[in-house]
Amino acid sequence: MAIITAAAVIAMAGAIAIAQDDTCVTIRTALTNLSDAEHQQALALDLYAKGSGLPAVEVGLSTMTDRMEDLKNALAKANAAPDPDAARCIAMGNHALVAAEHLTSIVEGVVIKGRDLPAAQSPADQTTGAPSAAP
Repeated sequence: MAIITAAAVIAMAGAIAIAQDDTCVTIRTALTNLSDAEHQQALALDLYAKGSGLPAVEVGLSTMTDRMEDLKNALAKANAAPDPDAARCIAMGNHALVAAEHLTSIVEGVVIKGRDLPAAQSPADQTTGAPSAAP
């Protein structure tokens, strides 16, 4: 299953001509910030899969949610005063928002599942079926 992240949408944006007005700059800034949050979350998930604690994943989820809100606000402002030159930026932002919401749902599932794990069992132990180390 391929997940399109904000970083992928930003990369696609390089292939199209984007107006450099305030609307596009605001949306692109929100996309960049969301992409950074997704990258940090990916690192936290990788560490969690290797037995690190869940708090870093929870912080990453919170940060991603905040950056998604920033993007939603930028898009709402852009849609309130539509600019034909910014239509591609708005479409790009909407596409990234849908992808981020999907990714956030997946991470929320990881957090919920992680909270149900016994304290001594790491996520790596659960996926491999290996016995957890004694505390």
